[in-house]
Amino acid sequence: MAHEIESVNGKVAMAYTGQAPWHGLGKEVPADLTPEQMLKAVETVLDDDQAMEPIVIDLNGKAAYADYMVIASGRNARHLGAMTQHLEEQ
Repeated sequence: MAHEIESVNGKVAMAYTGQAPWHGLGKEVPADLTPEQMLKAVETVLDDDQAMEPIVIDLNGKAAYADYMVIASGRNARHLGAMTQHLEEQ
């Protein structure tokens, strides 16, 4: 099971592959995506939405809950909300 967690304006969103987490929260994403493919999709959306200063942190082998962590900034709350919506739709 892998998780992707994000927080925008106090709203936390999570995605997972495989078995649903014990808490039942989050959105299931296709399990056939590799972590690298998911990262590329996230980077593409952030680039298209003109995210500011995106940073990718490689957690592979360092954390059991994720392979990558992506941090990006936006111009304002509306911009961040739009990026969040586009990531959820992807």
